[in-house]
Amino acid sequence: MFSYTPVTITPGRSLQFDRVDYNEGNAYDTKTGIFTCPVSGTYFIFTNIMSMHHTGSIETEIVFEGREKGRTHANREDDYAQSSTAASLHCDAGQRVWVQARYGPQSYGDMFSSFTGVLLWQDDAATNSN
Repeated sequence: MFSYTPVTITPGRSLQFDRVDYNEGNAYDTKTGIFTCPVSGTYFIFTNIMSMHHTGSIETEIVFEGREKGRTHANREDDYAQSSTAASLHCDAGQRVWVQARYGPQSYGDMFSSFTGVLLWQDDAATNSN
């Protein structure tokens, strides 16, 4: 999550969620906003974004190794709006996932905007030895 609000959005840059409640294996880097898959397996990635009222819409995307895997769009001009997206993907150890800003001036922080990466299951080493 973000520990502050408002969060200034820079299009084309990763969002750096600086408040981490749980980070087993230290896969998420708060300085870069990048989740690096620690092991090969199937991951569930989720993000939720809230726009600031009176600042316009905000759009973000889940990016996996440079490819878009999901998009949020919180569209409100006069109030707050939330949007979320998720992706299930196979990730090899060392591959990277992040949330990137597409456009929008500011996001509401605190617990209203977040990023989650979860290992659902690790690859079986016997099936990947070919």
